[in-house]
Amino acid sequence: VNLTDAERILVAAEYDLIITYAQLQEAVGDIQQALNL
Repeated sequence: VNLTDAERILVAAEYDLIITYAQLQEAVGDIQQALNL
């Protein structure tokens, strides 16, 4: 595994983490809206 492969894996992992976090925030927002109703 050369450096570019390792970097590519790191970037992909960070990207997945960002997407997961965004989805989590979206879910929390939905729950808060449901509780307000």
